[in-house]
Amino acid sequence: MAPRADGNQEVEEKLDRGPAQKVLMGCPEMFNEPVHSCSSCGGESATIRGQCKIANGSKFYCKCSNTGPNGKTTTVVSVTTRTDAATGTYELDTMTEYASLREHITVTTTVTASTTASADIGLETVAVVVLAGGAAWFLADAIGGAAAVAALSPPESAQDHNDDKNCPTPKNKCSACGGTDQMCRTGNDSGCACEEEDTCPADGTDNQPNCSDDSCNPQDGKCTGGGHPNCDCKEVECPDLMQYTFFCSDCGGDDGTGKCKGDPDEDPPNLWKTCECTADPDWNADTNDALVRTNVLQHQAALLALPDISAAPPQPSAAPLPKPSCDTDSVSNIPYNVFDPGVFSKFCDAISGGDRTKALTQQVDASGNVTSGTKKRTPPPNWNSYNGYSFSLEWTGGDGSCPSDCVTIFTAITNNICGHMGSEANVMTNQAELNTGCGIYSYSITSPPSTNPTTVVPSPSPPTPTVGPLQCAVNNPDYGSCWNDVHASSMEDCVDAMSAVRPGGVTSADANITQVYREGARGSGSGGSGITYMTNIGWIPECTDYPSMVPDNPLGKSGDNTISYHTIIKNTYYQCGGNSGLGGYIDVGCLRYGFYPNNVDGVFASPPHPALFWNQYPDICGS
Repeated sequence: MAPRADGNQEVEEKLDRGPAQKVLMGCPEMFNEPVHSCSSCGGESATIRGQCKIANGSKFYCKCSNTGPNGKTTTVVSVTTRTDAATGTYELDTMTEYASLREHITVTTTVTASTTASADIGLETVAVVVLAGGAAWFLADAIGGAAAVAALSPPESAQDHNDDKNCPTPKNKCSACGGTDQMCRTGNDSGCACEEEDTCPADGTDNQPNCSDDSCNPQDGKCTGGGHPNCDCKEVECPDLMQYTFFCSDCGGDDGTGKCKGDPDEDPPNLWKTCECTADPDWNADTNDALVRTNVLQHQAALLALPDISAAPPQPSAAPLPKPSCDTDSVSNIPYNVFDPGVFSKFCDAISGGDRTKALTQQVDASGNVTSGTKKRTPPPNWNSYNGYSFSLEWTGGDGSCPSDCVTIFTAITNNICGHMGSEANVMTNQAELNTGCGIYSYSITSPPSTNPTTVVPSPSPPTPTVGPLQCAVNNPDYGSCWNDVHASSMEDCVDAMSAVRPGGVTSADANITQVYREGARGSGSGGSGITYMTNIGWIPECTDYPSMVPDNPLGKSGDNTISYHTIIKNTYYQCGGNSGLGGYIDVGCLRYGFYPNNVDGVFASPPHPALFWNQYPDICGS
């Protein structure tokens, strides 16, 4: 094009190109493509049928359809768990046997189980909400992790399938309206939901279903399947993770949400299913970063403020309680940690809240209930194992000047020989009493009719365990070539990860309880010292003073806080100053509690190999 003489060449070129064009984001139907699924664009508009509720980027409200390629109404549901995500496509189908249904009910049915879009894994029984008209949502396709797919839930409603508000509330009994399968079949309420007759087992009875049973499929505290549909189920009392180390591997593994999958080989099966559990530690991990414990200074200050356990225990300022009396030839099957405090706690509450000068006698069960009720289950003992036992608790009344309260007295009886009989020194005698000087507390145990009390030959009571002196490891000058000072925070992490709870105690035949931890690879360039942190609780060779001991609390009983094994082991670090953190050990009764940091090759392995350390102890550097 020749230049214009008037100098308007640029203007003419713009006119030749035409007006600027803007790219628009259209709707699929504009290009003869299938319309959106309504669930992918915010659902169907409430005012304009067949139109998306949400506009696209160009402000177009596109057409949408709830009908899938097979002609059925569909919707898409997404879910995200702690570890996975999944998307499921649900189809609205009609269950013909409920075509005349006027309000929603929940039933069980058998469907094909699937964890991905292409992986059918058989059949499973599920709870299904059937809407008015017999419509129900069924999972047609799912993509994602297995745990997330299992967490998918169908929609709770569907268009044109709302409940009939003329149906009565509360629901009719099925027998009054000719009902079957939860639906009235005769009369004005035909098609409305009805309730089956109350044939559910009483709460707390042995035949009440557990919510964790596979066939129960609980919803809102009631079974939707199994032998007792629509009946209340028993919730298991989950382990307290603040008190017990309860790894997911102890209950069938992690279901993907931090809860137990359930173990079908347990008795009863799947006991802890849906309980929260602690993720199993990866002992193979070798972190290169130094660990930092939060509030470490406050923790150290609290530990340093504890009494010096290497010193002789303080003498009591008050006169000790008199010893209880019991027949050690007549022994029950009740463990001391079932009796204390489950049996007597409510009895003692009644005394402390009433007139202590008046006598009180109660007949209670293993949970302390005077009358029948729900039997709660608390680990480690299985309360259901003692449902048939009866306990008679008695207080003769007194003048109100007793030196100790009811709980203190019964705890003293439990901690005495009366609560530590039998081959494992852990069961109660059938009867015991303690005279406080102003009144007598007593109990007696009656076994179920099929259980005969055991008569044993009495054996001498072992001495009360004592805490021995602290033995600090010696820092050998030769260690300089392999040794760096120990980090207090890493020591605490190692000790806190250790689990020594053994409700039945340990004996000289049991293996050591050892925890091995690694701070970081030596020479890795990240500042890691490579030190292997090792804590150990083991039976002292040739010690025969005690038939067994409780490792997590050697001066009391498993689970209480008389003196914790964590406290004992941490004191071997904090109270052994000047030895570069090499720790030491403390003997309590027949158990030795120690902290043994080292640089012996191979101790930190998968699995750990502490024998390599003991083979050359006390050399901590290795060859």
